[in-house]
Amino acid sequence: VYLQHNRISRIEGLEFFSDLRFLVLGANEIEAIEGLAHLRALEYLDLSQNRIADAAAHELPAELRALDLYGNPCAREPGYRRALVGALPALFRLDDVAVSARARGLALLEEEEAAEAELEEAREALAPPRPPPPRAAAAADWRQRGSSTARRRRRPSPSP
Repeated sequence: VYLQHNRISRIEGLEFFSDLRFLVLGANEIEAIEGLAHLRALEYLDLSQNRIADAAAHELPAELRALDLYGNPCAREPGYRRALVGALPALFRLDDVAVSARARGLALLEEEEAAEAELEEAREALAPPRPPPPRAAAAADWRQRGSSTARRRRRPSPSP
């Protein structure tokens, strides 16, 4: 379906197009990616030259093979390409550039590392506070006792 240059501002009304494979919505006034995740047969989507600020991969069908978002504010964001490649496993072309195996591997690795970091943060937040290591506690205790002993030694003895 070709719907470019129609001043469309929202993606809507596609609920009954479950077999749609090709959709061109380029050069419109669309600000958000929405209403597309249910289009499981969609293989090619052109949303170029719109006003999309967030490339919301969760709003796109995972089966998508080619996506064009160039000319949108989201395409200038750092990590934009890597995020989409990592989130859309079937994607082989993004903004008319082939997705290499290396790019997919890097995206998946980054996604895995981010998930591990989130998991570690969650574990730390839920874990009880750790007591100081025994050596550190003993050293702190020794320092405290040593300083009080030193203070006692410095006191002048009373004069007779």
